[in-house]
Amino acid sequence: MNQEMGRVWDEMERAHRDFNAALGQFLSGDKNTRLQLITEGYNKNRHLALAVLERIPEQELKDCLPFLLSHARSVHGYLWHVRQVILRLPKDWLFENIEAAAEPLLQSGTYDDYRRFLELYLSIDPNLTRRLAVRAAGSSDLDIRQAGEDFLEKLNGA
Repeated sequence: MNQEMGRVWDEMERAHRDFNAALGQFLSGDKNTRLQLITEGYNKNRHLALAVLERIPEQELKDCLPFLLSHARSVHGYLWHVRQVILRLPKDWLFENIEAAAEPLLQSGTYDDYRRFLELYLSIDPNLTRRLAVRAAGSSDLDIRQAGEDFLEKLNGA
């Protein structure tokens, strides 16, 4: 084995151990401060914020749903990862709560917002998806209407 690669492996083990120790301290701190640091830190270091979001307790993750949805409504390099964090939440809880959390974003929503939420909703429940697709299909915005019609067609074909 290459000695340099062995040294790098050892360095990664130390970094992983140090990260987990720091994460334990972070998670034992004040909840409100923790959530504030995660949301503020997201723009500085998305990888770190998402790694922490993967490990926070379920109740805190529920509190982050509006924040997460604001980052799950357009195409970007972290979209899949943000969706995976959202989908850590129990599907029944998401079914009951996601529409209210998404509503402020959809009130002035664009085609991208509707399309991304329809994709996310499809991972949660077809009835949830259908409600949003019907809403989108009734939009006066041609692009949003098209997104709704596309998903209604997809749901009807399933």
